[in-house]
Amino acid sequence: MQCIQDTSQLEGVFTSLEWDGLAPDSSFAGLPRVLGHRPRIAVGEEHRHCCGASGIELVAVQPDDPALPEQARRSLRDLAPGHAIAAIALSELAGGWIAMPGVNLRIATTADLGDDRTVAISLADAVALLQAPGGDHLLVRTTVICEGMPDAVPPGWQVMAGSTA
Repeated sequence: MQCIQDTSQLEGVFTSLEWDGLAPDSSFAGLPRVLGHRPRIAVGEEHRHCCGASGIELVAVQPDDPALPEQARRSLRDLAPGHAIAAIALSELAGGWIAMPGVNLRIATTADLGDDRTVAISLADAVALLQAPGGDHLLVRTTVICEGMPDAVPPGWQVMAGSTA
């Protein structure tokens, strides 16, 4: 299965962009149609991009995100606020919790997320974690998958991947 950050299964032209931090609403102006929006929160001391990361990453996704491979959408069909899904390689986390003051997310199950260091959470839970006391100290990046290629990359965004076919 492809990593939930992978875009190689998309048909047509797309662009994957990244914003360092939580992208403000105003940053989406000038982007082509956004297919997927994934805030990513680093957990642990070391943090690298997606696949091969040494630390765990909480990735906020919508289960029906059209930019996700079909297998990932099936694996995430039970994702809901208050519940997380860990990668199969993190099976020891199943039944555990992600907790911050005022926020408790149950790691309900594991699934093939295509990445051994990912825990999928809902967008609502990502917002709750970032708004919790101490949430402003979390390391976060925002990834978007856009339909098409922007004429010019808006300030603050970095191109991570793209396809022309």
